[in-house]
Amino acid sequence: MLEDRRLDRHGEFVGQRVVGGESVVELRGELDILNTPGISDYLDVLTAGHQPHIVLDMREVSFIDASGLSMLVRVRRRTAERRGHLSIVLRDPAVSRVLRLAQLTGYFNLHDSVEEAIAAVT
Repeated sequence: MLEDRRLDRHGEFVGQRVVGGESVVELRGELDILNTPGISDYLDVLTAGHQPHIVLDMREVSFIDASGLSMLVRVRRRTAERRGHLSIVLRDPAVSRVLRLAQLTGYFNLHDSVEEAIAAVT
């Protein structure tokens, strides 16, 4: 797992680990214009290879803006282009609501737990 690192005063990239062949990336805080560039750069590295399998654990994300949505769409597109798979784990109703209002719930594989997301792929 990568070391914890602060991206700004209100959003964090917690780390990455591999579970059942899936790269689980843990995020918390707010995914907004201030911190998505750093997260996006890291996700670009993870999605650069052949068949990237990624679970974004966003259970501790409390806010997402248009830049966060754009980052998620980019990660989804990059994984699909490389014949990989992206799952997103959500808990916060406000974040789920933003995805629903943006009409993106059908575009992503959304799950309630990391275990459920991994089981859906295997």
